[in-house]
Amino acid sequence: MENALKHSGCSLIEIAVKSTKMGPSLEVRDNGKGFDPADILGGRRGLGLLTVEHYAAQAGLAIAIHSNREQGTTVHAYAEEEIAP
Repeated sequence: MENALKHSGCSLIEIAVKSTKMGPSLEVRDNGKGFDPADILGGRRGLGLLTVEHYAAQAGLAIAIHSNREQGTTVHAYAEEEIAP
C-alpha cells in the first residue's frame, strides 16, 4: 500500500484479504499510473518491490504483480501450497 501511495498517483486503493483452501491471500489494487512489467522481468525493481517480495517470502507467500501504464497495478500475495492445520 505504501508503494501505491508514494509512486502511483492513484485516487483509489482497494485491499482484499481472503482465507482460501491454500491459505491466506492478499491483493492490493490501485488505479494509478502503473508501470511497464518488462522492467520487473528485466530485474529493474525498486526498493519497495524488493521489500514486498522479501516480506512475502518470509511469510511463505508467493507474489504476482500485474501492471499496465495508465491502468494501475495489482499486487497479489498468496500461498502456493496448502498450509497444514
